[in-house]
Amino acid sequence: MKDGELCIFTIRREYERGNSPFYIEPMDRRSVDKSLHGTFISCKAYYDHISVDKFIKLIGSKFIADASLEIKVNGQTIELTDLENAAHQDVETPYGEIEIYMFDGGRPGRTSQHHGIAWHVNNKGVGKIKWRDPNRLFTVDARISEAWRYTFIVVADILADSVNTDWTGFNETEKTNTVLRIATQHIQKIMNGLFSRKREERKRKALGKNRERLTPLPQSSKNRIGEFVDELQEEVQTLKQDILNAAVGVFANLEQSRTGYTLLQQLATITPNDIDRLSDILEKWSIQDAQIVLEELGRRLNLIENLEELVDQNVDELHVIHPLIEQGLWMFGPEYESISYTSNKGLATVIRKLLGNKDTPIQESRRRPDFVVLSDSQIRIFSQDSFDENSEVNGIAKVLIIELKRGGSVLRKKEIRQVEDYAEAVANSVSNAKIICFVLGSKCGNDAQKRKIGDNDRIIIEPRTYQIVIRQAKARTFHLKEKNEEARAASNR
Repeated sequence: MKDGELCIFTIRREYERGNSPFYIEPMDRRSVDKSLHGTFISCKAYYDHISVDKFIKLIGSKFIADASLEIKVNGQTIELTDLENAAHQDVETPYGEIEIYMFDGGRPGRTSQHHGIAWHVNNKGVGKIKWRDPNRLFTVDARISEAWRYTFIVVADILADSVNTDWTGFNETEKTNTVLRIATQHIQKIMNGLFSRKREERKRKALGKNRERLTPLPQSSKNRIGEFVDELQEEVQTLKQDILNAAVGVFANLEQSRTGYTLLQQLATITPNDIDRLSDILEKWSIQDAQIVLEELGRRLNLIENLEELVDQNVDELHVIHPLIEQGLWMFGPEYESISYTSNKGLATVIRKLLGNKDTPIQESRRRPDFVVLSDSQIRIFSQDSFDENSEVNGIAKVLIIELKRGGSVLRKKEIRQVEDYAEAVANSVSNAKIICFVLGSKCGNDAQKRKIGDNDRIIIEPRTYQIVIRQAKARTFHLKEKNEEARAASNR
């Protein structure tokens, strides 16, 4: 009955109706007093019927959290205290006592719709049943399957003066925030206890998967890893088993490194001659100094190796090479070791406007506006600031233009003239700045010569092949890559 209308149906099980297990037949429809409302379900149970107590438990635990419903079974109103599967605790707060009821549905439902935390004030619900408080300040993770099994009811009559007028939540005050936090933390603590057995089993599996890594570690490290697993499972309740296994493996590796276990293994395998060499190094260098130098050399050697691989592919991937060039400006000479050279978008725009006036097709690069992308090349511009006597930036001291030609390209006089146009356009935009241009291609023709233009050789244009740049880079890293490969080959003989 609702809104003054009564509808009566007969419902019966139909085992042979395909996808519809119920047959619903309308029996009557008429007007009634508008004050009447609700749903009545009745039947005659001839066999296999369940007891009234079990029925009360099933129905009550499903709908009791909704304070707007009055549920009766055989005329008996169901109260919270009538449900055998309801656990009850009184919880103290600075503003008085609240009651927390927990209902166990026995097994997870198909959804969490009827499960979560319900807030009751003076026998009336505040907001909807959710795994968070009505003010969304605190939450319990509702994605775990156990959240589809349990229902909590918080009876907080002490917040009667804090309920919103529409009963969708509470007024946000220090009192309500404190009470909501205490209740939610108490529920979280209960949930953690409920899940402890499952978490312990997951912990055993994760540690077992990483037994080889864990066995050599000292007991203090093993204890730390165990604490890490407990805290991780409590913090991320939806963590999958394989992710937990991997996390334990990573933590074990970190513990090996922290305890020096890996270093001890390495020292145990090196030869006496290598130990003497290591001793000589440590007499002249601190560990920190050696690490800084070796890391920088490692970065440069990796950069050379990456460039070599791309050059072997005829340098088609110019958008990949340019970032490497940015990291490797040192390859063009010691004066470019400084970190003060930065990519200049404004000067790149100057070149785009110049080429646009010459009807040269330009591809737009929204991701990298500091690139000028042509059909056969890409141009990148770097600049270095100039400073006055007060060490304040007062302009640009030096401009570096690098143009990469596509694979198989031969640099000739025509390409050098093109770069000269770029340099002159930039020179007109920045006064007194020295402009250095490098044009890189697969080969250099006889007429591709270095050019110096303007007063005091303000503009310098140098054509170079990719192989020359790589050879210069190897020389500036003392040919360490080749020496290292030769030393390894000799030690393996």
